[in-house]
Amino acid sequence: MQLYRLGLLVASFVSSIGAQSVFSPARPPAIPLAVRSPYLSTWLNVGNDGGNGGYLAGQWPVFWEDQINGWTGMIRVDGSTYTWMGLPGSKTVNQSAFEYTSTKSIFTMN
Repeated sequence: MQLYRLGLLVASFVSSIGAQSVFSPARPPAIPLAVRSPYLSTWLNVGNDGGNGGYLAGQWPVFWEDQINGWTGMIRVDGSTYTWMGLPGSKTVNQSAFEYTSTKSIFTMN
């Protein structure tokens, strides 16, 4: 009986280790940028189907069915223009982190 309990304990511990995600929180297939309703929303694709891994600069934000919205964000620093959102063709900023909650998406850039 003791051996059975020990085996059950080891099996549950090993299965919990394998179930952990490397993303914190788990990476969604798309990042919500602006969502008002199912008919008015803008997303950033993340997954293997055309996303760039969650970087806001270097990819166009899209409607859920991959229709490009054309949003872009640019900033000028010391005479140089950098893109922080979208893909208009200028240099992109370095995004160092991404975090999301149930109510917001947070991008940290350097």
